[in-house]
Amino acid sequence: MPRIALAVVMSLFLAACGRDADGPAPVTAVAPSAPAVVGPGPTAEGAVGARATVEAYLVAAKKPDEAAMLALGTPEWQTKEKTWRKAFTLHIVKSGVKLKTYEIQGPEVEGDKATAFVRAVFDENGKDIGQGMRFSLERRDGRWWITELS
Repeated sequence: MPRIALAVVMSLFLAACGRDADGPAPVTAVAPSAPAVVGPGPTAEGAVGARATVEAYLVAAKKPDEAAMLALGTPEWQTKEKTWRKAFTLHIVKSGVKLKTYEIQGPEVEGDKATAFVRAVFDENGKDIGQGMRFSLERRDGRWWITELS
């Protein structure tokens, strides 16, 4: 990259970071926040979008926010999660089990379908319980939707 182009890029970068020739911009403390669930599901392509949908579900599960959790799935899945007595969503929201930590593995994507595995630790009456979760997702209308959670 020519030096002039590099200088222009660096100037734009520093300006975007709030710096100028007079020194650094003042530091403002910002509390970290959970990613917001925007719309029914992330629109990014491939594994990035599928992973973002799983992450959004897990962030909502930590609160727990049943509406946000369910909004990430297909209508068929939502019905199942609201009524099936072994459903993760129902169990997390209704039983008082709290999601403490999670680690997302994958997802593996094949066309418009994806599968992600999650290792989760739940607090159940003060006891840590490890649990594996498998998310099946499908890309419909440009968004990733949860179709199965087991």
